[in-house]
Parts: sequence; structure tokens; C-alpha cells
Amino acid sequence: MSTELIWIGREQYEEQVFRRGGSSTIYFLTDNLLGKFIGNGRGSLRADPAARKLLQREAKIAQFLYENDVPVARPYGVHDIPLHYSLRQTGRRVEEKFPCFVQEFLDVPMLRSLEYIQRVEGMVMARRLLEELGERVGLASARDALSESNILFNPTSREIRLVDFAEWAFQGMEFE
Repeated sequence: MSTELIWIGREQYEEQVFRRGGSSTIYFLTDNLLGKFIGNGRGSLRADPAARKLLQREAKIAQFLYENDVPVARPYGVHDIPLHYSLRQTGRRVEEKFPCFVQEFLDVPMLRSLEYIQRVEGMVMARRLLEELGERVGLASARDALSESNILFNPTSREIRLVDFAEWAFQGMEFE
């Protein structure tokens, strides 16, 4: 996969951000692909082996869920994505590759952005789905799964999708 994210200055950088999490930032790579990068908590991205391992684990979980017909974005694995940026001190342009979990962009609203009654309906559906996943695929724990930022819900079609599997665990399975 040869996807290039251009990162020159604050304006373009901000335009490409889809969502910021506690330890990651998700960028639009193309109109229909998102890329999740691990950050260092100070606004910079990490390219170290630990960051790659975290992303690979989440990508494996996403692939497992996708292959078991769980409503998640289609995963495309972890890839090294070249980012071009300018150094603040010198203005010199630099290219560096960062590990990135690439996945399909779903144009479905986050639960937190909906009206109260829609949020309640989406949360009830998400709870049922997680209970079903415990039985169907051995989901043991899913930290943050019920966060309104990690549930996508279309109230018209009643379509629900789950995102962010970094803290999920399954009975008898390792995704290291």
C-alpha cells in the first residue's frame, strides 16, 4: 500500500486529523481510508517497536472481528506511512515513516454526536452486541467499548459499528 500523508505546517496537519484519542491520533489517509498512529502524548508520533506492536495487536483483533462478521471497519493491516513535515527550528523538510493501522473510513456518526434518545438506542444495541460477542467469539473484556466515541450509530438505518480494540481481550486467544 503506498499511501502518503503530507504534513507541512499546522493548518494542513489539523485538516487531516479525524480524531484524537488518549494515546493515538487518527488521520484521513484518503477519502475512504483512516490511519491510526500512536503518539507520545506531546503531539508527536512514535515510530518505535512498541508503537508498532500496539498497532499490530489492534489490527489483528480488528481482522478477527471482521472475519467473524462483527460490524467493524474493514482493516487493512499495519503499514509504514511516510510523513513529510517541516522542522520548526530550521524549516528543513523531513520524511520519516511511522507505523500506521490502516482501516476503512465509515461515514457513520459517533454516538456522542447524536441526540439523547438516539444515544440511548445506540448504547442498548452496543450492549447487546458485546454480550453476543462474549458468547460467539469469546470476548472476555472490552475496555472502553461502551465509550460513546467508540460506537458508531446511524439512527435511520439502525446500523451500529464498533471501533478501537486496543484494550480488548478474548478467552483463550492472544493477539500479540
